[in-house]
Amino acid sequence: MKKRLTLLVSSFCSVSFLGVASVASGADLISPSSLNLTLREGEQFTLRKIVTVGEEVGGTAQLDIAFLTDTTGSMGGFINTVQTSFSDILEATSELGDVQWSVGEYRDITDDFIYRLNEDFTADQLAVTNGINMYSAAGGGDLPEANFFALEETATVPSWRTGSTRLAVWAGDAVGHDPRNGSTEASATAALQAQNIVVQAINLLNPGQGIDQFGQATRVADATGGSVQNNPEDVVDAIAIRNDL
Repeated sequence: MKKRLTLLVSSFCSVSFLGVASVASGADLISPSSLNLTLREGEQFTLRKIVTVGEEVGGTAQLDIAFLTDTTGSMGGFINTVQTSFSDILEATSELGDVQWSVGEYRDITDDFIYRLNEDFTADQLAVTNGINMYSAAGGGDLPEANFFALEETATVPSWRTGSTRLAVWAGDAVGHDPRNGSTEASATAALQAQNIVVQAINLLNPGQGIDQFGQATRVADATGGSVQNNPEDVVDAIAIRNDL
């Protein structure tokens, strides 16, 4: 028996091109494994990929999921929602073969920390839960937060396993400083791409607001093969786990 991990991937083009979808590193199967497509100028195309991670006895497929959230003061009304959503994803993915999780959070330069790794990658679900339960809202100062610095740290600080399929689940309610502490949208995106990390974002405010104000989260998610959701429950659905008998 196998489990299937489904990620939504959106590709947009404004010029004619021939595109080939790549195979995710460490995955047993990605469908479609390739795509030849020609678009006319101004046309758009959305591609849905299904990454299948094997759960057979002795299977070696590795899946690493990094949880990341803003924990500044404005998140006070959202922390419980984030904790519940991350816990649901933890439970949903716990049966997918060789899975590990890490837990991080971020605030801003005026606070006790800008980015903090609460739990490095581990298969110990209790340790991951404890890391998620460390979240509490405080600080932040001005409205924008250290989003891009935190994303860049997420790409480089946790101990991602060689050859793993990699996913970052990022939640927040505020736009990011660009730059902040030496990190920009461009440098954070490049760091995520270099590590083959797919970003699945949870924007806790309305579309076009929060972490997606000025299209920031959408650009990062699109560039890494992920998507942006405004309802945390939709993220659990976007990371859909189901039996493939």
